[in-house]
Order: sequence, then structure tokens, then C-alpha cells
Amino acid sequence: IYFPSLSGLRALRALRPLRLIKRVSGMRVVVDTLVKSLPSVINVLAVATIFMIVYAVAGMHIFGGKTSSCRNAPEFETRDACIDAGHTWSQSNVGSFDNFGSALLAVVEIGRQEGWPDMLTLCMDADHADHAPVRDARPSYALFPISWVILGGFYILESLVGEVADTFSRLKKEASGELWMTNQQKDWVAARARILFDRPMPAPPPPVTQAVILRLCHKYASSNWGKTYAPLLLAFASTVLSAGNGLDE
Repeated sequence: IYFPSLSGLRALRALRPLRLIKRVSGMRVVVDTLVKSLPSVINVLAVATIFMIVYAVAGMHIFGGKTSSCRNAPEFETRDACIDAGHTWSQSNVGSFDNFGSALLAVVEIGRQEGWPDMLTLCMDADHADHAPVRDARPSYALFPISWVILGGFYILESLVGEVADTFSRLKKEASGELWMTNQQKDWVAARARILFDRPMPAPPPPVTQAVILRLCHKYASSNWGKTYAPLLLAFASTVLSAGNGLDE
């Protein structure tokens, strides 16, 4: 029996690679981190949303009606003059704080740090309501976008990353058993890992060849004399090559 309406379910075959999560421990830890860090991330996002609403409302009170201009007729600086001349008084293409929706969108744009210099210029040019922006009319208004970049773009974003990183570190310790170890047990595990890491590498075997030069080079490189004077020979060769290049120039 063929059901054409169910043929789209074949796209679910693309989810087959997700079975690797159960087999690869590293991927399992990452997925567990993303899932278990959701409550903390949601709390941080809730705080970020509250701050965005506060900044959006503050932006409406500070810049409401101050960022619009006369479309295709910049010589008309006021709303009444623009409308009386038959033109349209419209919001800026960069952003606006005339209503809550556009103000919240402008705050999100500033927080993402994409195009926020244009918003900075627009805020500094805001003069007063129903008047077109004037270049550097209120330089003090620059504190509004700059403060949100510092608070939202750095502090809140770092809080999100910190929550995920802290959850990942905790899950990694749980997987290795380190979370339940005492300080002495942790020191012993670290010392054992350091000993295994600092184990001397075995000397490479001599080349199996009839070439005398290769065997002599291996014998020289493996001897204490070669290990001691090899840097000096390299420095001497580099000096000769540098001097030769200088003479050619």
C-alpha cells in the first residue's frame, strides 16, 4: 500500500547520524550540557527580556518622535511643514522608538552589536519631537546605546556562555568521577596523569638502509654531542644563509 501523503517522512532519515550521540561519550556530554543548562539559560533570558523591556520603554520616552524625518524632502525639518507640502513624515530606516515594537527591535539590534553605530548616530542626532534629526544635536544621548551595549552585549551574553560552560564542567566532572573526589584524591589523579604525560619518549630506531650518510646522521642526532651542538649548527647555518641573501641584495 502506497500513501503519497507519508512520503515526506523519508526526510526523517537525516536524523540517523544522531545515533552517534549514544556511542561517542564526548558528544553525549555536549548534548547533556545543552539540555541540562536550559533552566539556567531560561532564567538569564528572562532577566535579559526584563532589561530589554526597560530600555525599550526608556527609549520611547527619550527618543519618541525624534528620529523621523520627511521622506524625499530633507529641506522640511518639521512634521507639519512636511505634511503641508504633501510629503510623508516617516520613520528612519535605521530604527525608531515611536512605538513599543520598534523600540524593542532597536534595543535588540543594539544588543546584538550589528549596526549599532548607526543607532548611536541616530540617538545623538535626535533633537526634539516632530523635528527631523540634526547632526550631533544631543551628544549626551550616546550614553543610552553605549550603556546597553555594555550591559546587554557583554554582561548578559557572558552570563549565557558562563551558564553553559559551568554546566559542561560539572557534567564532565560527574562523568570522570572527579565531582565526588576529595582534594587528596584529585591531587593523586593529577599527579598520576602528570607522570604518564611526562614519560620520556622512546628513541627512534636506526634506519634500515644501506646509505652510510643516513646512518651517520641518525647516530649524530641520537648522541649527546649532537643534541648539545645541533642548535649551534642550526644558528650557524641560518647566519650563513642570511649573510648570503644580504650580499645578493
